[in-house]
Amino acid sequence: MKNLFAVSTLFALAACGISEDDFAAEYADKYCAELETCGSDFTCSTTGTTTTTTTAVADCEFDAAAAQDCLDGEWTCDDTLKLPIPPAACGTVYTCATGTTTGTTTGTTGT
Repeated sequence: MKNLFAVSTLFALAACGISEDDFAAEYADKYCAELETCGSDFTCSTTGTTTTTTTAVADCEFDAAAAQDCLDGEWTCDDTLKLPIPPAACGTVYTCATGTTTGTTTGTTGT
């Protein structure tokens, strides 16, 4: 019975979606992986040279489902700049009271 409770609790927590903090970290990791896939001259580092800034103001709401779709969606590459292009869902992670949306930006260091 304890195992059934534990499993059902895990499913309930998973249904809640990704947290805002986890999304920011996972987005940065995903962006860095895609940057490498695109063959960019830029690199990411896990030693703190890559910064992630999530624009979230008080009157904006975080959409956990859109965040997961952003991470799981198909990323493509800009052939000219050799930079990753995230799925459209990434642009809808934050919905603001004005009706505008903001996404997540990740800075990278050049090599």
